[in-house]
Amino acid sequence: MQTLLNETQEITKVGGWEYNVAAKHVIWTDEVYRIHGVSKEYDLGNPEGDIEFYAPEDQEKMDEAFRGAVEEERPTTSSYN
Repeated sequence: MQTLLNETQEITKVGGWEYNVAAKHVIWTDEVYRIHGVSKEYDLGNPEGDIEFYAPEDQEKMDEAFRGAVEEERPTTSSYN
């Protein structure tokens, strides 16, 4: 199943990420690393700093969505490529 997910992401150029609030831990799929042009050694310890991967005009919106999800436990989804 993981192989299928990875192949689908690579073909569609769609990635996914998850943030565990309790552990303060981020997980990226392989495609997110490819989209951002960073290796798997990239430090995921600063999700607020990762906002810089988004276009300047989208950063405030993404920051608000992330903070709302974390602080207010409000589910959120986002797409980018």
